[in-house]
Amino acid sequence: MFCDIRISSPNARFGFPQIRFGLTPFVDPLQRIVGQSQAKLLVLTGRRIDAEQALRIGLIDEIAPEGKLLATAQGMAAEIASTTVPTVVRTTEMLRRSWAMDPMAAYVYGHVQYRDVHWNPEISDRMLAARAKVGSGTR
Repeated sequence: MFCDIRISSPNARFGFPQIRFGLTPFVDPLQRIVGQSQAKLLVLTGRRIDAEQALRIGLIDEIAPEGKLLATAQGMAAEIASTTVPTVVRTTEMLRRSWAMDPMAAYVYGHVQYRDVHWNPEISDRMLAARAKVGSGTR
């Protein structure tokens, strides 16, 4: 649950069986991920759900094909790595911090982060190269 992106195998099962032993699970990240109603169903009953239901309620983000979990995760990691480190770091941080902010503060914070990344020389070079491709008719 504490991952930025959650990929599952098709035969995975999810649940919080510790509730049946009298233990309490971490409810805050769960209810932020799946909503309070779905979180209640999972943590109050101790039910286990399959990957399809976990995907439907937002507990996982993607189901990898059978036997391709590692390859799917590596492919997604490669997609993320094809951007720039400053972009990934700042975007991840914006997603984490803006959640707890009021909408105006989140907007201002996001704008400042966007501006700071936009002026990064590596990103400026990438944008100029992309613009040159579009201007030349190649994509």
